[in-house]
Amino acid sequence: MRRWLPLLALLVWACEGEDEAADLPDDGLPNVPICDFDDSEGPGSALPAVGAEPVEGQLCPVEDSDWYPLTVPPGDGLVRVSLAMDTPISPVEPVYAIRRQGPELPIVATPGSVDPGQALALTHCVAPGDYWLVVRDQNDDAQDRRNRYRLSLSTAPDPDPQEPDGSPELAQPLASGQAVENRLACRSDEDWYAVSVGDQPVLRVSLTMPVATLQPRLRLVTADGRTLLDERNLGGARVETVLTRTLAVREPGTVYV
Repeated sequence: MRRWLPLLALLVWACEGEDEAADLPDDGLPNVPICDFDDSEGPGSALPAVGAEPVEGQLCPVEDSDWYPLTVPPGDGLVRVSLAMDTPISPVEPVYAIRRQGPELPIVATPGSVDPGQALALTHCVAPGDYWLVVRDQNDDAQDRRNRYRLSLSTAPDPDPQEPDGSPELAQPLASGQAVENRLACRSDEDWYAVSVGDQPVLRVSLTMPVATLQPRLRLVTADGRTLLDERNLGGARVETVLTRTLAVREPGTVYV
């Protein structure tokens, strides 16, 4: 019986020691890297502006968010964002949101859902003005004490000379037999064209595009909002896009492509 007493006492002491460690604050656990805390908690404590030269940051502790000012100058309409971790394996899934500066901070661009470990290099269409770019963990439920993210930002003019043309109201006229070339310069970019259908009700439309990092989509919509055609090349990142369709339009008027 005496031989077991020291071992029993040691086990009790170890359990009590674990409870005490669990009560330590997040940045005080023994043998664990300490969070590189920053003062960024919102617009009033934003970090310095970021440019094309990458900067580093850390998502720690849980629910951390880093705010950076972003200005899109007059004449520019594209914002390129690069966000990646220094390691392919991390507890956090870094994402960002571009918010317009103002009292309500509306989100104008975001990468959407992100796969674990996915590096982001995306271009958004953003009107000139002042914004905040906010980096955080996708679900706000994780932290990474060891690894840092790299962030860079740049702006550029929209290469599409027909912009703005992203709605039926702004559609560019397209005559019978006319061919045009254009670009999808950013996420969610749409180029609308207005085609006048007269006494000849048969409409033939063709969309071609080389292999690209997107899935081209072709839609035909009537003036009252009815969809006549909606097709896409789901393999646009692997094969050239060639969508050629012929359809009959029952009533004369304007059809939007």
